Amino acid sequence: MRDEAHLERRKAPTQCDGCGRGADAAGMTEQGWVVSPLTAAVPGTYCLRCASALQMLEWFVRCVECGASVEDEATAEQRGWRFYPDELGQLQAHCAPCVLDRR
Repeated sequence: MRDEAHLERRKAPTQCDGCGRGADAAGMTEQGWVVSPLTAAVPGTYCLRCASALQMLEWFVRCVECGASVEDEATAEQRGWRFYPDELGQLQAHCAPCVLDRR
């Protein structure tokens, strides 16, 4: 039996304060959103894409081919990782060994 007493449900915001896309189009209803307080440098409510671009989230970088991961993009680039666009133009991380295998 699931313990639903600790689940918090909130209605998604109308739109992202960063890109201006509606909640559905920005993925906020399915993936969530980030709320930056009024005291922050960029206050507002942001989709995960904008929050990531504004460096509000601490992300790790995972290779799309083998699943290897590193702490951040700077570390990935220092270790020879490369970022190639996929069919939608989104940059995808590839670790150094996978980059060598692509050649």
